[in-house]
Amino acid sequence: MQLLISRLRNLTEWFLLTILLMVGGGMSEVLAQGFTNPGGGSGGFTGRPLITVELYVNDTVTGESVTSTRVPVNLAGVGINPGLPYTRTLTAIAKQDGRLFATSIQLDLAPTLASGALFDPEDPTQGFRSLPLEDTSGIATAFFLASSTPGIVTITASAQDPNTGQRVSASIQIEVYNEVRPPAAVTFTGPYVNAVLAGQSRFGDPLIQDGSYSRVISVVVNDINGNPTNPNTQVNFYLIDGPLTGYPSNPGSFFVAGSNGEPFEGQFWFSAYNPNGNFVSKGVRPYDRLVLDGRQTEQDPLPNNYFHTGVWVVERVVNQTALTILPPPQGRAFNANGADNGSTVPYIVGRAQNAAVLSPAFTNLDGVASTTLTYPVWRIGQTAVVVACVANTDVCGILNMCDRNGANCGSVYLGVTNGSDRELTASALTLGPNRSTDVRLCLRDVNFTPLPATEIRYNIGSTGPATVTIDGVAGNEGTVLTGGDGCALVDIISSGQPLGGLEIEIDFTADYVTAPVKITIKAPGPGKMDGFFNCEFELDVGTAVCEGVLRLTDDELTPIEGELIVLGDGFKAGGPFTLTFDPAEGVFGKTNEEGLVNVNLELGGPGEYEFPFKTAADGSASYTLTVNVPTPGALSIEAVGLDAGQLGRPYSAVLQAIGGVPPYAFSLLSGSLPPGLGLSANGTISGTPTQIGSFSFVAQVRDSQDLLGFGAFTIVIGNQTPLTLALAPATGAVGVPYSGLVSATGGTPPYTFALVAGTLPNGLTLSANGTLSGTPTKVGAFAVSIRGTDSSGVTGTLNSTITIASASPVVVDVAPLTATLGQPYSAVVSATGGTPPYTFTTIAGSLPPGVTLAANGTLSGTPTAAGAYTATFQATDQSGSKGVVTKTITVSTVAAPTIGGTLTATASVGVPYSSLLTATGGVPPYTWSLVPPSSLPLGLTATVPDTATDNTWLLSGTPTTSGVYSFTVQLTDSAGGTAFITQTITVGVGGILQINTASPLPNATEGTAYTTTLTASCSGVCGTTFTWTVEPGGGTLPPGITLGACAAVAAPAGLSCTLAGTMPLGTITANTTYTFIIRLTDNAVTPNVILKTFQLTVINAP
Repeated sequence: MQLLISRLRNLTEWFLLTILLMVGGGMSEVLAQGFTNPGGGSGGFTGRPLITVELYVNDTVTGESVTSTRVPVNLAGVGINPGLPYTRTLTAIAKQDGRLFATSIQLDLAPTLASGALFDPEDPTQGFRSLPLEDTSGIATAFFLASSTPGIVTITASAQDPNTGQRVSASIQIEVYNEVRPPAAVTFTGPYVNAVLAGQSRFGDPLIQDGSYSRVISVVVNDINGNPTNPNTQVNFYLIDGPLTGYPSNPGSFFVAGSNGEPFEGQFWFSAYNPNGNFVSKGVRPYDRLVLDGRQTEQDPLPNNYFHTGVWVVERVVNQTALTILPPPQGRAFNANGADNGSTVPYIVGRAQNAAVLSPAFTNLDGVASTTLTYPVWRIGQTAVVVACVANTDVCGILNMCDRNGANCGSVYLGVTNGSDRELTASALTLGPNRSTDVRLCLRDVNFTPLPATEIRYNIGSTGPATVTIDGVAGNEGTVLTGGDGCALVDIISSGQPLGGLEIEIDFTADYVTAPVKITIKAPGPGKMDGFFNCEFELDVGTAVCEGVLRLTDDELTPIEGELIVLGDGFKAGGPFTLTFDPAEGVFGKTNEEGLVNVNLELGGPGEYEFPFKTAADGSASYTLTVNVPTPGALSIEAVGLDAGQLGRPYSAVLQAIGGVPPYAFSLLSGSLPPGLGLSANGTISGTPTQIGSFSFVAQVRDSQDLLGFGAFTIVIGNQTPLTLALAPATGAVGVPYSGLVSATGGTPPYTFALVAGTLPNGLTLSANGTLSGTPTKVGAFAVSIRGTDSSGVTGTLNSTITIASASPVVVDVAPLTATLGQPYSAVVSATGGTPPYTFTTIAGSLPPGVTLAANGTLSGTPTAAGAYTATFQATDQSGSKGVVTKTITVSTVAAPTIGGTLTATASVGVPYSSLLTATGGVPPYTWSLVPPSSLPLGLTATVPDTATDNTWLLSGTPTTSGVYSFTVQLTDSAGGTAFITQTITVGVGGILQINTASPLPNATEGTAYTTTLTASCSGVCGTTFTWTVEPGGGTLPPGITLGACAAVAAPAGLSCTLAGTMPLGTITANTTYTFIIRLTDNAVTPNVILKTFQLTVINAP
């Protein structure tokens, strides 16, 4: 007797079970009572409850599971990463009666894949619009990854209700929105100050060579929040040369610092304090560049002139301290009446030779834009200013400027880097708690060249009680070396981080890097506690024993080791109980390395018990177990026919109440029936098992006096008995077409068959449907082992021997044996048996004069004398076997009958077939017959529709067996004249072609235009084009009315054709009905054919 709660086997299921079992602070119930039918009526519960489907998506802002959220566009095209905002985790839950319901769950995304795709956690390399998640425990997870296109998508989770057959679904909506990050700051990634080209001093040394030097200059453009601006933001770089005078004796004196930017009416006026202006003495002239620097500094973090940063053009030198200036084509000008008046703006004046845009550059995903600065050797050591602005010059950055008070103006030397612009990057900046993570650190110089064998230093911040090691080394400081690719792969392990603890920071740096890298190990959070329990009830005495396990994890489902677990306040006991933990520490439970602690509860009496477990430290993680032990009673349950079942076979048993007062109502109290079975309120257990195993459950019965009774039972479901296979026939002959069939009994159709051992006779093949066909080419006994498999996976094996004998004797025949004097005569000497091909000769007697025999068996010529001519014909096969026959050919003066038309050469198994031969000439009536040993395709029969004249021979029916069938039809007239025709029909597995238009057709009127449309349909294996024709010999259309040009027309147009036309007046004298046959065929590999007889009545015009 067990109370079973499904054991979830993976971390995702354990996490999501918390959603299902936690009430308030994580409470779950194992209630010892039945469920109530949510529908109306007074008849009690009459079937399993309908299933429900729930669908949630995590919200990265709140961390909650929601039914709609917003996701930014994935401009970088990054892959699945739950730590990034472009990825969302989807959780679908299927329930029945409030419990998890094991089933397959389908996820579908609409309307298109333009804004994102679904990904399977087992294979996150390929996105889908529809994602089936097979055989789930009732909980399924998947990922949604946004694309670079904004839009709104709807994701639907659905599962099939086993009771109604309908699909139950739930939907969520995700908005993929554009991110707009307007530029607010441009910063050079330098420093590039006082950089001197190797081998060249700053002043006076001879040049070491001619030519030019180049270097890469980069800026990072951020929005107001410090995030990279949108990719492809245009950045223009400007180079302003200097100094104006006095170089190189005083290389810094040309930096003239000012503090006042006052507008002047009608023009832009810029003035500097004396004596620092010196605009005239320094040689400032029109079209020089004035560089203003309004950036924030430590002294002035919020300057009132930040919008003045940029490049302006000198219009006129007024005096030593005043300039008039021209604003740039775009950007902000001074405001005469605003805060610009009197604002302090440090500035530099420089030459304009290289003031044009070096080259337009565009930001990447990190907001970085770069350009190449190229300069001649003769300029080595000269100072300059580099300015970078966005396209509209609203936001600019300056590579080098003076202090805000105008002092300490440094120089930018055109040379190589000073080694302080290396870049250190890390593959991950945020790590999960209590785990091991590999992080890749890479070091590059300014030209993005890897720096191998270079030391990277690290410093670990406060860890509290936790332990952090890097590459297995403990301690707060250490170093690692880069490899040949300039990178180092480090293993960062954190352990012992307590629930509710703080995050841990690790700083990585190296010589001359622009900025260190900070990696953060996240805090574990409050944690989560899950419980998994089985309870066994002694129903006759009202006691129970519950055994289970508590599992403690952090917020990222990492097991927490060494935490103490305690029974919290507010527990409730319906009777005496004993609680035991393992492992334990005093009265506490203590989690092991897997975060688990075993729990044993002995409940000593009937009643309701409630056990709130929690962490001893702060109680942040908790789980509550509730058990209801039934009170013993006189009502009980016994089972009838509760035998073992078989997978895929219908099962039925009955529960009966003992004692109490009828009527009774049965329900499932705990445990579970085999999947596929259900318990009805009248006690019937029925269904078809879908899973093997042993399934224990406790049933409850309630009588009319509300007395309860219980019973514990187990149903064992095993595999079905093996299939039984048979093969017929098991014999064949060389050169004779063979058609056999492997059949199966037992199991659940359909079946598939495959050869698993042995060798089939040469020339034969086995198809998956069990058809064994071909033409044997070798004599022998061939042992084979064939396996059959039904739709449920049950198998059976047939061991058999197929015996192939030598070819049958050669049998010769001649047809037709009648000829007409003076009329061309054609007949065929044929052979069966032996091994084709055959050679034919006459060895005795004589042929009619004028008639000759060819080696291929053709008799032809024009008889010149009447009479009866007897000859002996011999056929020799490929192996030299011979057969003879003696026949008499009668040459008469009356024309022999002839057979017109040919039968449709292809047919399909299961598809109706109909085709005609017609008789002409000779002396009616006629007699039709098959020439032995001819045989028709199985399922087809020959009839003579017109018994008055016997002038047609109809072959019709529905083929049942595929194969190639050859036969000879003989026509005999009343004068004894004969005609023969040999036909071959290939029967394959094809589609079903139907003409849907009913007969008779709507009436036509003489002299009036008439039109009607014939329609058809095709199912199964069908062709792509269709052809409509009037069957020769099957009647005629009314004069003037014709069938449309409907040959080889592609579907769907090809599945209809029009009869149209006008019968001329005077054609008929009374109402006349015309009968005709319409043939429809397609271009399938094995063409599908259908013939249908129609009647059309033409009304005589008055």
